[in-house]
Amino acid sequence: MKLKKEYIGLAVIIAVLVLYLVLRNSDKIHYTLPGIGPLKKSEITKIVIKTDGAEITLIEHEGDWKLSPQNYTADKQKVDRFLNEFSNFTLTAMVSESKIYSRYGLEENNKISVKAFSNDNIKRDFHIGKTASTNRHSFVMFEGDTKVYEARNNIRTIFKTTIDELRDKSVLTFETSAITKISLVSEDKLLAFEKTVVPQPVMPGDQEEKIPGNPDIIWRTTKGKTAKAELLKQIFETLSKLQCGGYIEGKTKSDFTEPVYSVSIEGNKTYSLSIFQKQDDNTYPAISSGSDYPFLLKEWKAKQIMKAPDELIAE
Repeated sequence: MKLKKEYIGLAVIIAVLVLYLVLRNSDKIHYTLPGIGPLKKSEITKIVIKTDGAEITLIEHEGDWKLSPQNYTADKQKVDRFLNEFSNFTLTAMVSESKIYSRYGLEENNKISVKAFSNDNIKRDFHIGKTASTNRHSFVMFEGDTKVYEARNNIRTIFKTTIDELRDKSVLTFETSAITKISLVSEDKLLAFEKTVVPQPVMPGDQEEKIPGNPDIIWRTTKGKTAKAELLKQIFETLSKLQCGGYIEGKTKSDFTEPVYSVSIEGNKTYSLSIFQKQDDNTYPAISSGSDYPFLLKEWKAKQIMKAPDELIAE
């Protein structure tokens, strides 16, 4: 009899535990994350970003991305980051159904809205809020869905941008090895250097396998004066991959005359740069053959280029 009572008691305990587990599981929130279809970077032909009350439109054309309607060339690296995020967009959790969006930075005046198109078809369409406390996730919402989700990566910092930040800042590009002449004008003084290749003698060794040495390159004026190699190298390195600090809005290249310093470079093509009087903010307005728009050079960069002619002559 005693054993029978123990079995009954054990059965009761098991029944209570099962009931507890069933009731506890019934209180859980079960949800299914929205399906995110695959999207290759190469499929994306248009990007629209709405942030800080402004709308930015990027359109792909023959491998290049342009800011529309201005037709400015966009920075390829920054656009590539957008493409990566659209392609790899991944939801990790549903975090709220409260409709209290300010907690997540998704209120109307704070959210960033982004869309990715493949031709006329919208492939990605979501709103970005704050970065989560992990710093590796962001809060997002979808149009027509009141829930707040968590997405992988700190995507807010990637999509929070401006047209000026997205513009390609390259204003002059060339291969230094192809250059044969450089002319500099400062305070009406012209100084030109031409490249001279001086072959080195054949290295001693087996007569059947004589190895020519690497030629020396010397830059000389028409009067035979030699340039300071390191200073001229610095100028070439700066000019060959010249990046501006920003563009000058509301002005055209024709608005700028009487430069304080000019450079002309000859090779397979002719390249030019004109730098104008320094502004109160210590930037120099400039125009170049590599840009359709006037731009600004920071003082330190302008000084890497604007060497006095006498400073460039070797002793």
